[in-house]
Parts: sequence; C-alpha cells; structure tokens
Amino acid sequence: MLLYQGLPSIHVQNDVATLKLPPEWHNVQGSQAIHVQNDVATLKLQLPQANQGQGGPIHVQNDVATLKHGLGEAAAHDAQIDPGDYLQLSSSVTFQVMAIDANAPDANSASIVIKMSYGTVDFLFEGDAPSAVEAQMMSNPAFNLDVEILKVGHHGSSSSTSDAFLTATNPAVAVICVGAGNSYGHPTTQTLGRLSDHGVTVYRTDLDGTVAISTNGTTWVVS
Repeated sequence: MLLYQGLPSIHVQNDVATLKLPPEWHNVQGSQAIHVQNDVATLKLQLPQANQGQGGPIHVQNDVATLKHGLGEAAAHDAQIDPGDYLQLSSSVTFQVMAIDANAPDANSASIVIKMSYGTVDFLFEGDAPSAVEAQMMSNPAFNLDVEILKVGHHGSSSSTSDAFLTATNPAVAVICVGAGNSYGHPTTQTLGRLSDHGVTVYRTDLDGTVAISTNGTTWVVS
C-alpha cells in the first residue's frame, strides 16, 4: 500500500488496531473509540477474526495492519489509494477517500479528504483542501457529497468552503478547528458569511473549545 503524508497509520498489538489520525481529524474526539493525548488521536477497534489475514478490509501480517481498499477485484490489486477507495470498518461504518493527490502542487492541495458514514449520518473531513480540490470532488459524478456534519476546510480560510461546495454538501453542522487569536485571521468573515447564508450551525474550537459529536447512526448530538 502506498502511503501519503497525513494518511492514518495503523499499529496492531494483541489483536487491537490503533489508527493514528492527522491533527485535522481531531474534532471527531468524543467517540468512545477515539482517544486524544499529546496532540495525537487514536481510533481503537477490535479486529474481527474474519478480518485476520486475507479475509477482510484489514490485513494483518507480522503485527502490521494494512487497509485493503477499492471497489471490486480490480481495485484489490491496486497498490495506490485513489479517490473513491474506502475502508469498511463495520457493517454500518465506512471511511471513503474523496480526495488524495501525491503530486499536488502544494501541501494544502495534497490534503486527504475523508467522508465517514455511520448509518445515515455522514461526516466530511476536509483537511486544508482549497476550493480547487472541492471543485474536483464536485465534478466526480460517482461521489455523494451530501453530509450532515462538515469539518470546514483550512481552519475557515477564504480559500476553502466555497459557496458551490456548501450547496453540494448541504451540511446542517460545521466545525471549524482554529486557534484563538491566530495570526492568519481564521476563520475569515467570507467563510463565516457563506456558512450563515446556507443556514449552517457553526461550532468553533477557538470559541467553543473541544467539540464532540456523538451519533447513533440516525441522529447526532453536539457537545
């Protein structure tokens, strides 16, 4: 499997897989499976016996777990992670890669965008993806971008979270991960204005502190 900067890494010990998430995913803390310590978020899940070896989406060998991704037999032999590839964590929880580009012109454009679906509730984690990457996702007819929860791109920078992208994603809730009093002026008034125009409820870590979202796959609660 080809690994890219920012891609979650997995370590397995005693049949427990630890998925280390990049910082932009930390707003998902609050799930019982996710623990954040020293600025590193880990998602711990028990590996079902069926997924040991070659049988499931997680392949374990010599205490190293790799994700078997893709759709169908052809993708199973593909060593590169592409937009559209996914990890089925359980019968009801799916991670899907919506954007990834190892040859992107800059670090922001190289952000991995992940859609997490649990039951009928969908989350989209944008990383620092700019509007050009958002446009690429919107141009893919195979993608369903409609989500309930949006982690706003690039800390609320004006270069992300375009008006067209908000129309496509149609989120009810947006979370902006941003430091208080940052020198970049994030989140910008332009982005906040677009979110307001679309009727999105906004939570900000600079004003609200840790934002935890709990869901049973049908409804969700923000705390």
